[in-house]
Amino acid sequence: MINTDIFDKEGLLKNLGGDESIMEELIEVFIDDVKVRLEKLEPMIEEKNMKEINEIAHSIKGAADNIKAHNIREIAFDLEKSADRGEGDMEVMFEELKKEFNKFLSYYEEK
Repeated sequence: MINTDIFDKEGLLKNLGGDESIMEELIEVFIDDVKVRLEKLEPMIEEKNMKEINEIAHSIKGAADNIKAHNIREIAFDLEKSADRGEGDMEVMFEELKKEFNKFLSYYEEK
């Protein structure tokens, strides 16, 4: 089943002129980058370091947008805005972000 909210492969390929090798490379960089950023984000959530949460969430949002991982982008955006305002349940958003990233990994690996 195609779920473009998790990953819009066709949209990404269209943006890349149909070049699947570039797409694969971008996705591998995205996966490695988000894994590192999620590891850095966890202690920032625990410490309630709003500035770092905002910056990391912003980076994840941009990376997800670039590869058309729409759900990850939306959750990262919500987390970024919550950190910017200093309010909201960031622990819950962080768990949602990790869950959605794992969905992306599973979805991507199926293809």
